[in-house]
Amino acid sequence: MIILGSVMVLTMGIMLFVALNIPKDNHKITIKVSTHNPTIEEILAQNPNADAFVFGNIVYKGGINWVNELNLTKGKHLGEIQVHNKATKLLIGAEVYEPIENHGLILIVKINEEELRYLGLVEG
Repeated sequence: MIILGSVMVLTMGIMLFVALNIPKDNHKITIKVSTHNPTIEEILAQNPNADAFVFGNIVYKGGINWVNELNLTKGKHLGEIQVHNKATKLLIGAEVYEPIENHGLILIVKINEEELRYLGLVEG
């Protein structure tokens, strides 16, 4: 009986919420949903200090703990960081590799003898 009463109160509360939020004067509520891969500008708007770069039209972000903890082996050389990669912290000429292990959109960037890991940010 208590459960039934609680359900009725919850249902009435939801109905009241909906009734109070119906647009007045026949105005329509429009919700725009847009999904796209984030841009470097969007990443920097969220965090101006983000370590990121663009590679193959995908933004890759560094400093992600679980990605850094993966045991990855440097595989195929994909290229080097150039001006058009819009790197926020990486220097031009840093070497970009794909890992031998298949872990999705992760790249390895080699700077001197240090290897950094970056995760591709895609909507999906």
